Amino acid sequence: MSLQRANYNFYLKTGKSNKKGELSIILRLTFNSQRLIIFINEVTHPKYWSAQNQRVKPPKTGEPDNDYERINDTIEHFETKAKNAIKNAKTKNIVLSKEYFRNFFSGKQNSEEKLTFLEAFERFISVSKAEKQPQTVTGYTTVLNYLTKFQEATGYFIDFNTITQNFYDSLLEYSFITRKPPIQQNYFAKIVTVLKTFLNWSTVRGYYSGTQHHQFKATETSKEIIYLEPEEFKSLLENSTLPKKYEKARDIFCFACLTGLRYSDLSRLRKEHLQNDHIVMVEQKNNKSLKIPILPQAKDIIDKYSELPFQLIPMISIQRLNEYIKEACKLSDITAPVVINHYFGNRKEESVQPKHKLITIHAARKTFITLSFIFGMNTKTVKSITGHTKDSSFDKYLKITDKYKQEQMLEAWSKF
Repeated sequence: MSLQRANYNFYLKTGKSNKKGELSIILRLTFNSQRLIIFINEVTHPKYWSAQNQRVKPPKTGEPDNDYERINDTIEHFETKAKNAIKNAKTKNIVLSKEYFRNFFSGKQNSEEKLTFLEAFERFISVSKAEKQPQTVTGYTTVLNYLTKFQEATGYFIDFNTITQNFYDSLLEYSFITRKPPIQQNYFAKIVTVLKTFLNWSTVRGYYSGTQHHQFKATETSKEIIYLEPEEFKSLLENSTLPKKYEKARDIFCFACLTGLRYSDLSRLRKEHLQNDHIVMVEQKNNKSLKIPILPQAKDIIDKYSELPFQLIPMISIQRLNEYIKEACKLSDITAPVVINHYFGNRKEESVQPKHKLITIHAARKTFITLSFIFGMNTKTVKSITGHTKDSSFDKYLKITDKYKQEQMLEAWSKF
């Protein structure tokens, strides 16, 4: 709450004056990137107004009485109220809002305790732990931390009444211009998606009643699919010279390439999941039942670690696995240059890296899907193995398959 900023000033309202040339005196409150105008029901002629002192000046000798003392007493009264409103909010940890100030000046102070934006977000995360997957909750927490850093860096106080277009513009500017380094477009799209999910959740619970967030839009850009070509996978799978620690990482990775399993499911694999040459289990992410045929190469990996008492294959932490598999790929000559496009708002940067540096356990599932299509499996069969439900998820893989077929066809017919 310490980031709440508020000040107040008195002005003459610009615009049309009354028949005497007088203008209304207004109190303008500025707080948390918002502004509220309050009429104090007093008027004065512009020639009597002191902008520096924000008070009405007495008339000159010979001029009629302008009631300046009474009007200034009214201004003093509203100034005291403004000071007290700000002090009261700070003491009681109340979020400054237009509704709060209106209620305070009208004498209808709301004593109900309300959650702030960040408090509600923390509750959203806590409740999500009961119904969302751990990686989803981790994503929510990451977004909350990002918004907190945005608030600290910019001074823009985030609360339910400050979710405006100005907030979104400030978030855009911070993410792609002010922040060093800027974040990538797809991460920004994730932040916006989670933010909108949270605000919809808050609406249902009565914490938030705005609609501006429906206008927030951030489009994801297509990412390059990093996968192993058939010959690259064969080179990695059959490499017999790898150091022991890299060999184990290679076996885990290749097993994922041969089954399409995510790391979260690989880490749960037990011997009881192996039934009649199939892996039978419920995937962690979507709670869908999976029945995956065991390929001969996958069976070889299982047999290699048959001495394990409970696990079907050995497991190591995802951080170490990602580190070791890069080295295993490098030692297997998977070093072809790969062009990677990075998008930061409307700006694109291009980089070239050897493929082995881009390989993580996530590339194993992509390798399984891509090679399955290249080897002729139909979409329905692949989806039944991986547990995918959306056709859109496969469009990018089919494009790769078409390109591969075209290259193979051109190569074959180049001999004509």
